[in-house]
Amino acid sequence: MSHRATNWAVEQRSLKPATKIVLWHLADRHNPDHGCFPSQRQLAEDCEMSRSSINNHLTILEERGLVHRVQSRNEKTYQQENTRYLLAFEDGFPVKRSVCQNGGKPPKPCPEIGHGNSAEPVSKNAEIPCPKNGQSRVQNLDTNPVREPVREPVSERARASGGAQTGDGAGECAARSENEPMDAPEAETVTRDTWKRRLKKAHKDWPTFVSDSEDAAEKEWFALAEADREKAASLMAVYVHEVKASGRKMFCTFAVYLREKLSEKALRSSGASSVLARPYGKAWGALRFADLMREPYGHFPPPTRYLQQLLAAGGEMAEAERRRRTAEYGWPKVNTLHLDARNRHKGAPADPELAELLQAFDKVAKGSALYLAWKALHERRGWPWFGADRDLPDWIYMPAPSDPFENYESLDEAVNAALARIENAHAELQKNEAAE
Repeated sequence: MSHRATNWAVEQRSLKPATKIVLWHLADRHNPDHGCFPSQRQLAEDCEMSRSSINNHLTILEERGLVHRVQSRNEKTYQQENTRYLLAFEDGFPVKRSVCQNGGKPPKPCPEIGHGNSAEPVSKNAEIPCPKNGQSRVQNLDTNPVREPVREPVSERARASGGAQTGDGAGECAARSENEPMDAPEAETVTRDTWKRRLKKAHKDWPTFVSDSEDAAEKEWFALAEADREKAASLMAVYVHEVKASGRKMFCTFAVYLREKLSEKALRSSGASSVLARPYGKAWGALRFADLMREPYGHFPPPTRYLQQLLAAGGEMAEAERRRRTAEYGWPKVNTLHLDARNRHKGAPADPELAELLQAFDKVAKGSALYLAWKALHERRGWPWFGADRDLPDWIYMPAPSDPFENYESLDEAVNAALARIENAHAELQKNEAAE
């Protein structure tokens, strides 16, 4: 660690918080005698970011003239060694030469790899970076979008082209039968091998898994209807919790759990719903916001020594780091909902106590101005966001304000009104529950 380097990093201004975190960790890794040679993996671990994000921030720092990357290869093995990061205060830091400084001529190509002025490629081919010696060998995940299949009717898509729907969803309710759940899971056909994999995934979390008979569990699994298999897997944790809460220490085998449909007993004793809230739907959104109404309750791991110093120093960077940690650790249930929806396309048991909140939700188009306003609100509050846009569906149900959007001066004002609406409705539900 170099005190001169860290003091220099602190003095840099006009950088975004995440970019400055990368600069500070580079300075923290700087040795006054030997320089700065952290691997990208180490730097990503220090900054708690992905390697692609680290590379993007390093590019910004290079463009600002604060950092210069020097790559080298081992003379014997020709394998690439750790990149050296020259910081702007160090002796020998290269000064960028403009066209005027070079006598009006563009800079000459590099004699080692043949790359010269990026505005004037050597060949006449398209300006595609060299795959071997290009600016980055780290995959930029943000440029590989995965488009979800559109699940909404064409008529609904046309109606929401402006970004969000208004209204309380009465038309949608009228189009359904009275006994059909609002957020019923979508039907899908899967193979027997897929069901076997789902069985193994659920079975390994059962308390008696080590001593259980896999054949017996598989027999009872396939004796169930597909809907009952989904229910048994999704409500297994509820049943285990109820057994432990009752003081019992012995568990039946997984085969008995399946055969006797003990998940239904867990529902009756816990008060949970047998309907699964579809990911990003109204009931799922109600579960999510109901948890966010609570104060942060998760376990916060102790920060690293560097982060302790950063948080103690206060200021913009400390506040940004505090919000990031709160979003990551404050609401475990919300983060579990996000992970299950994003990685497993799995919903969660709906809470019937939150049914009155569903009328306050409406669809928001991914990437719309309203979507970005909601994202900014989450960031300000230190709330976890759903994830990267590439992993999300085209539509997400979010709270809507009581009045039409044109009645508000800005979308920020509209989302604040929508949030106040859901907060008041949730508070009223808790008040009624306490009175009962």
